[in-house]
Amino acid sequence: MYNFYKRYIRHIVLSDIGILGQDILLKSKVLCVGAGGLGSSALVYLASCGIGSLGIIDFDKVDLSNLNRQFMYNIFDLGKSKVYCAEDFLRKINNTTNIFTYNERLSRDNFLDIMISYDVILDCTDSLESKFFVNECGIKLNIPVIYGSILGFNGCISIFSRNFGCYNCLYKDFSYVNFLGHGVLGPVAGAIGAFQAIECVKFLLNKNNNYNYNTLLSKILFFDFKNLDFLILKFDKKQYCNICN
Repeated sequence: MYNFYKRYIRHIVLSDIGILGQDILLKSKVLCVGAGGLGSSALVYLASCGIGSLGIIDFDKVDLSNLNRQFMYNIFDLGKSKVYCAEDFLRKINNTTNIFTYNERLSRDNFLDIMISYDVILDCTDSLESKFFVNECGIKLNIPVIYGSILGFNGCISIFSRNFGCYNCLYKDFSYVNFLGHGVLGPVAGAIGAFQAIECVKFLLNKNNNYNYNTLLSKILFFDFKNLDFLILKFDKKQYCNICN
């Protein structure tokens, strides 16, 4: 038991976490939708933190163009399924975390079976269509969604839930934009994914009344790493939203 907790000793000595908090993390279940740039960073830190169960859903295969930001993969993984490569990578980091892989596209036919057993969903997808759908699934199942998005030198993060507002509240009136072909600085993906992991840990600990972290519920955090600008905006749950109402 000592050796088991020694892995997390740097958490346990924090008065804001302690053994109670670490036990909460060890019993938690997190699903990551997307195992790309955001997912690589978020999954590595969540596994290292001792999240008890991690689910990974992605239908993509490793491509050479992924390697500037998706550090769970290397040149020997080219052409292989991301979820299995990610599973292998994460097991070497923490062999006590339960890892569940879903080598398929999230759809209306499978989202209930996949998502229903998780405490938190991380949206690490890379298209607006996918983000609207992950948000809708999380709201339907009343599971909070920790959203991350990146483009160029920029990124943003928020937490969406049925009671505090959702992605649809923010972006319903926006036109779909095709981001394929647009670039992203690799470390930006790592930074935003790491922030998603931090918000995930805080949210899980807040579910226990002994913790009261300030989170990004009803707020969205914008990063401009090129100009070192950071901005937090509050948003309201929209009464006309057809997803979270």
